[in-house]
Amino acid sequence: LPAGGRWPVLESWLSLDRPEDRHADGTPTTEPSPVVELVDVAVDARMVTPGRQTSRGLGKVHPQDGEFRTRVRFRALQDGVGAVLLRLHPRARLEAIEDARGESLDALRFRTGTLRLRRDRRDHNPVIAVPHSPPLTLGETLNLTFDNRLELYRNGFGDDWYPTDYRAVHQPHTGRIAIEHRPGWELKAVGLPTSSRREGRIVESVFATDRPTMMLGFTLARRPYEVTVEPQGLPPVTAFGATTGYQHPERIETVLEQVIGSARFFQDRFERRIESPELLVTLIPALHGQAFDGFLHLGDVLSASYLPDPVRDKVIAHEVAHQWWGHRAPWASYRDQWL
Repeated sequence: LPAGGRWPVLESWLSLDRPEDRHADGTPTTEPSPVVELVDVAVDARMVTPGRQTSRGLGKVHPQDGEFRTRVRFRALQDGVGAVLLRLHPRARLEAIEDARGESLDALRFRTGTLRLRRDRRDHNPVIAVPHSPPLTLGETLNLTFDNRLELYRNGFGDDWYPTDYRAVHQPHTGRIAIEHRPGWELKAVGLPTSSRREGRIVESVFATDRPTMMLGFTLARRPYEVTVEPQGLPPVTAFGATTGYQHPERIETVLEQVIGSARFFQDRFERRIESPELLVTLIPALHGQAFDGFLHLGDVLSASYLPDPVRDKVIAHEVAHQWWGHRAPWASYRDQWL
């Protein structure tokens, strides 16, 4: 096909599905077909050990080698589930998996890092197969506990930093995040703060949500700065970030105007209010953004004065729009995710 230039473009599509899953006319269905659904996630993490990677972002943020113990509860969606396929970050170092009785379970996970010369040898395939015996029956609950280590730049992004069902697109679930960190640092996460305690040189901060959400995420900031405004007609909007490196309070505040303007525009255009009680915007050392329910990750480069306003406005508007498209109106399956 001509692409407006001198080189032709050939586009190929391939769809693989089982005959029994198709519509009567032979076309593929759009419904996802996971064998289990994610119900609840409880994460206990310790982030006090420096990681190996270099610093990132305007805040010159150094990574932490996090220790994670995650308890995940699934519910079987069909009879005869003898194994679950889970997704976990490729660089998560899986140390143990236990069932509800505390017995160790085997897991199948392929180490892809050994196949490529220019790829980090720590990398694994993100898919983990966990056999289960006897097979689960419809509606039966499966409780698994995972111990792993993962180097993160002080933020949990997407839904691959904790185990989730590989076959599912996004499954609403409740959750709890408890992280041990150094004094002088502060945690923000999806949900509401429930407790905080300090023992010597370690502080534990806990957030939880009883309202099912698509993904859990967090931001941990050293020397944090936080500012909250209450725009008319909108929930309170808070900007939060670390004041290290080249980052400072004035730059953190620069994102508030764009976030509030985008939220007001979409709320008026879609004629539906933001359902979250607040909108928490956290700056992370990255070049991308990520939208959770009532909680945003924005790359701290968006606060830089040298960034063109159209670029900043477009990225922020994109992430704010996910409060409607993605969280209030999610996609049914991967076939319409591109929308």
